[in-house]
Amino acid sequence: SVYNMVELKYKLTDDFGGNWKPKANDIMHLQIGALTIESKVTKFNKKTINFQLSKPACVGDTSMIIICHKEEGAMKIVGTGSIKSGTKLID
Repeated sequence: SVYNMVELKYKLTDDFGGNWKPKANDIMHLQIGALTIESKVTKFNKKTINFQLSKPACVGDTSMIIICHKEEGAMKIVGTGSIKSGTKLID
């Protein structure tokens, strides 16, 4: 399915030197397959996080999504996620 907004079940990590606490309107980079998409946090809680994608993306039901944040001029992996739901453009 092709989405323009996704809700992810997520888990944060500091294994790669990144340190990020989710905040509304944060600009993050989601790695979905071979595609990197700039995305904005719209809402979050301890288990799920919503992102507005800067462009539509095809996301598989079993895709692992890598959440990255730019820190000190370098892109750092700060978490992983899998799709829970979202706004579909094409099914």
